[in-house]
Amino acid sequence: THRDIFPNEKLSPEQKKRQAYCVLHAGQWWLVNEGLPELTLVNSQTPIPIGERLALADGQQLLFSKQPGGRLAVVQMVSGV
Repeated sequence: THRDIFPNEKLSPEQKKRQAYCVLHAGQWWLVNEGLPELTLVNSQTPIPIGERLALADGQQLLFSKQPGGRLAVVQMVSGV
């Protein structure tokens, strides 16, 4: 979620915790926020509070953190063949 944190053996237990996950439910992909207090849907400036879920759609932009170095993700949905 932050460009200055890389997976390695020196991370603290807090940094190793899962922050969010994706799940397929009833034909829809959802992102569930478990630990990102500043998770924001950029397209509409909608905050996604911890414990809430967001239906993923093609072209959405998600900001994981508003702090310097926070990552921006762009959702790309690809249908299977």
